[in-house]
Amino acid sequence: MQHIEWTEELELGHPGIDAQHRRIVEILNSLHQAASAHRTGSAENALLDELVRLVDEHFRTEEAMMRAARFAGYETHREAHQILLQSVVDLRDSLFRQHENISLKTLNFLKRWLYDHMCHTDCDLKVIFDSPARRGHA
Repeated sequence: MQHIEWTEELELGHPGIDAQHRRIVEILNSLHQAASAHRTGSAENALLDELVRLVDEHFRTEEAMMRAARFAGYETHREAHQILLQSVVDLRDSLFRQHENISLKTLNFLKRWLYDHMCHTDCDLKVIFDSPARRGHA
């Protein structure tokens, strides 16, 4: 997987969630560019830290919205979040601990997982963002 292009397919229709998704894509693309050029360093480490922070914040935001809407798939979605967040944290910690650079193979795996989560799992949340009650408060 190469560069992730932001498309309407990735938009869920919630400005805050879409902005978080867009920033996650930007970080992944920046990391991919650095790994492709065999260049890593403090800037890329900062991007990995930001990715962990943003993914955690993003998942907490989604989960709060799901709880408020009494979303039927909340538990399954939350479990997927926990697994994905732990994978991102483990990747960052492993790279920092071993003073290694992120490989394209590892980055592609992470990009595919996050992309699939945004395109498929998060699509179920559109019902929350498009509900009549939500439109009345937009």
